Amino acid sequence: MSTELPLHGDAVLQFIPQRAPFVMVDGLITCTDTLCESTFTPSEDCELAENGFFSEFGLTENIAQTGALHSGYLSFSRGEHPPVGFIGQVKNLVIHFLPPVGKTIQTRIEHLHKVANVSVINGKAFVDGELSAECEMKIFLQE
Repeated sequence: MSTELPLHGDAVLQFIPQRAPFVMVDGLITCTDTLCESTFTPSEDCELAENGFFSEFGLTENIAQTGALHSGYLSFSRGEHPPVGFIGQVKNLVIHFLPPVGKTIQTRIEHLHKVANVSVINGKAFVDGELSAECEMKIFLQE
């Protein structure tokens, strides 16, 4: 599979441990040592969509999976297997609005720091340029 960015659809699955029906990213737009941008367009049958909107849980998982894309893509580019991560803490979560299904969410995470196997990220999800959700998240990476 190609690893040249941007990547869409099944091509992003090589970098994350999640599988259908619990995949909440469908595009990898950019990835650097400290930044990652993903896309996701939730459908009506998405596991974390309710009443025509992508849920709070969905937005949180989308930010976490963007963090997983970041770790996975960087690991893959170094010839390593992508690590499995677990959300350890969500801090200062603010949901500004729930995205309607069918609208593309563009999520941007910034890697703030890493201590041992714990990464801290700042995540923001946007729809049509408007901030939908934001939080800081600690992710524990399985070694």
